[in-house]
Amino acid sequence: MPSVAFLVVIAISSSVDGKTQGQSNTSSGSLKGQIVGTTDGFPVAHSFVLVHAENGQDKTIVTDESGRYELELSSGVYDVMIGKMGWEPICRELEIRAGHSAVFDAKLTPNWKHLER
Repeated sequence: MPSVAFLVVIAISSSVDGKTQGQSNTSSGSLKGQIVGTTDGFPVAHSFVLVHAENGQDKTIVTDESGRYELELSSGVYDVMIGKMGWEPICRELEIRAGHSAVFDAKLTPNWKHLER
């Protein structure tokens, strides 16, 4: 896992690059959210978020300890699937608009049946 100092350096570098060029990427937006359980409302850490684009290029991210995630995407329509072993997956179609953030906060339901073998 990257250290905090490493992540801070990346964040600063990204910020400096944006200011130097004087432009932001206006053809992209972001997707963010938090995953919690339906039974207790607690975060479901280390869930996976799969973002499927029409062109077949998928992106995957894993939520942090608080069940949060965020990623930058090009403008367009995406199928977003969220899941974790032991939980019912959930899927939604979302549109990402340039310069905007789409929020997909999901509530996962436990599914213990598929773990019983």
